Amino acid sequence: MSTSDRLIESTRELLWERGYVGTSPKAILERSGAGQGSMYHHFKGKPDLALAAIRPAVKALQDLDMHRKVQLIVSGGIRNGADVAKALALGADAVAI
Repeated sequence: MSTSDRLIESTRELLWERGYVGTSPKAILERSGAGQGSMYHHFKGKPDLALAAIRPAVKALQDLDMHRKVQLIVSGGIRNGADVAKALALGADAVAI
């Protein structure tokens, strides 16, 4: 896995665990095992890295057809925006219908 991929994956995990405000650049670097300047070498800063981390989940949600979105919501598998993101991170099939 490349350094930028490790940074993205670590950021995604930390965002789910701690939220944006609770995720520090130091924590991202520690989790990813990347060097001190790596984040700023690959990304403009924390906001840019956070966008790279959540972009796949946003794309996956956009790609779900409307019927599938309604099934997930009606089943109680999705109660709020955080549930949407977590379900997508795990894979939509992980949510019981």
